[in-house]
Amino acid sequence: MALYKITTKRKFENGNLLIDKGLSVQVSSFAVNPLYYNEGNDVNNAFLRIYGIDLKPHGLLSATFLEVEKV
Repeated sequence: MALYKITTKRKFENGNLLIDKGLSVQVSSFAVNPLYYNEGNDVNNAFLRIYGIDLKPHGLLSATFLEVEKV
């Protein structure tokens, strides 16, 4: 099982939601890329748990918005 650091690449604003560039979470996973494993639920749950931000409804669980780095 590997540990991954997932970081936001850019700023996102939508109404009352603001996500800054550089927010990061750590996720452990057996997958090569945790964004594409289990529909990104592990990554989304980590952002929900730490920052209270749900990325899924806004379509932000993608490589264009998030950078994945193996720690």
